[in-house]
Amino acid sequence: MHILIADDLIEGRLLLEGYLRQLGHQVTSVEDGDQAFETLVNSEISFLITDWMMPNLSGVDLCKKIRSYPFDRYVYIILLTARSGRDEIIEGLDAGADDFLAKPFIPLELKSRITTGARILALERKLEDKNRALEENQAILQRALSIITRDLEAAAILQKELLPSDFMHCNGYNVYWLFEPSQVVAGDIFNYFQPDEDHLIFYQLDVAGHGIASAMLSYTLSKFLSPHLGNHNLLLSGELSSVSYMNSPSVILDRLNEMFYTESDAMQFFTICVGALNLKTHELKLSRAGHPYPMLIRNDGSSELVNLKGVPIGIIQHATYQNTACSLEVGDRLYVYSDGITEAQNPSGEVFGEARLKDFFLKNISMPLKNVVFLLQAELTDWRGHTAFSDDISLLVIERAE
Repeated sequence: MHILIADDLIEGRLLLEGYLRQLGHQVTSVEDGDQAFETLVNSEISFLITDWMMPNLSGVDLCKKIRSYPFDRYVYIILLTARSGRDEIIEGLDAGADDFLAKPFIPLELKSRITTGARILALERKLEDKNRALEENQAILQRALSIITRDLEAAAILQKELLPSDFMHCNGYNVYWLFEPSQVVAGDIFNYFQPDEDHLIFYQLDVAGHGIASAMLSYTLSKFLSPHLGNHNLLLSGELSSVSYMNSPSVILDRLNEMFYTESDAMQFFTICVGALNLKTHELKLSRAGHPYPMLIRNDGSSELVNLKGVPIGIIQHATYQNTACSLEVGDRLYVYSDGITEAQNPSGEVFGEARLKDFFLKNISMPLKNVVFLLQAELTDWRGHTAFSDDISLLVIERAE
């Protein structure tokens, strides 16, 4: 080990040098505190034995100066002094000394103090190495996180591009929606299509869980539920010229369950509601699989939950699904929503609930549909307490306007 000695008396320096070299240490000696500090700054020495009383810069002041300087290593300091009172010891420790050695020193005691100091320095170096490794690992993780964040943001953009336009008006019907992911990407997805002038097909689904895995499955499902997939899509059964070219909503759910049921432990299920609306006759067919019951708000102020049985997709192998039918009158609104809305909790743990949601829709029955959607988003944000939603929020609204 390389040890620095600071002592203005040559006799003391020579005595220490001789003994330390006998112990196998490399030694550098200086005459005062200023020289000692300059030596430490310009070398890699980490062990200092300094006298208390020295010209220019005393041992105590040297300790203070060392502790205030941003060394890239820890410097272990033994203060060599004839002072042994309690006040002097406190003063030296407060200045930054690690240990004391009385003058004249006892060789075996000095050897023991140096061994202790060397052990502490070894622990310091080990800690520095660990901290350096942690910093390097942290930098690696930060770079990886940046890449993941960029990829997630790109995925979120792709996911939003799958969503329909903000507003649709066709054949006397208005369609609006609300979409608020709880994370960067969402497990909720929905869409609506007009395969011809007289029909509207729509769906809303919610993949169990949150984050990337759920978003990947919702992305896959959106492709299967697109009329642009050719013969592989689930919405259409044949050419548009065919009388029965649209699959029934219950048939769509049956086929989805056949495709996505698995006995694997990694089973990932989802809930979904599918609807087919005849824009000419105003007949609506609905089928659901574990999704919250669609809410029908009538123009006359009445309301009903479209009560349809159906387990989530992917849980039971041979599950079957049914349709229900109803007719929409002018001013009627059909709300299809994910459970992220009804299960949104306020700071007290109370859920928003179906009843509160129904009251909100009834209270705003005469408000323009676009304003209802914006107001609901604000209502849910206030209910949540301006904290992030714990689940994805999505809502699809179809209104017969004329």
